[in-house]
Amino acid sequence: MIAIGWCYADASPLEPCATDKVGNVAVVYVSKNSARDARARALAQLSAVKMLDPFLPLSPKRYMSLNEARALAADRSEDILARLRSLSGRVQISAHVTWSNPDQACSTVASGRDWLANRCARIGALQHRVEIWSRTLFHAIDVPQSSIVKEVLGPESARFDALVRQSSACDMMEGIAVSARDLRNTLPGQVTVSGVWPGYSFSSLDMCAS
Repeated sequence: MIAIGWCYADASPLEPCATDKVGNVAVVYVSKNSARDARARALAQLSAVKMLDPFLPLSPKRYMSLNEARALAADRSEDILARLRSLSGRVQISAHVTWSNPDQACSTVASGRDWLANRCARIGALQHRVEIWSRTLFHAIDVPQSSIVKEVLGPESARFDALVRQSSACDMMEGIAVSARDLRNTLPGQVTVSGVWPGYSFSSLDMCAS
């Protein structure tokens, strides 16, 4: 059996998921046939998040046996409970943004110091662009920046994961898409909105409970 996450001990999911109680929490698991690769585990987790609230997912890339998940639950039950509380009634929606970067033209620098200064300037400009995208895309749907995880994927792309109320997730996804269309002239780029996902970016046991 392969673990895909955790939930409260009193939860009762339907197939393909099942639970194994460890104190106040339970390991959510599926058969090996339902978890043969990361895609299969992600599909099982999409089923789990529809049945379980809250549901604390493992990364689909992580292959963890039921026994390993039980041991982790026994060792870090308070951390798991804290994460479950923070995810209650909430799910993740994501926006993948790509843009054209005119500043990527090759240039010649005279010294190592100049190269470092140029690199720092480019990193600063990239971080500034990511912040602008984050604030602009999510402002219209009133998602606070503290509920958004930003990941720079390269000089011309970034991903934004937002933790939102499950009841309004679909409306918020549409709101992001509308914002992206309205921004075409002032902030050119391609925006792909996806969801509804389990709270992957908000599931680290090392994160502080909200």
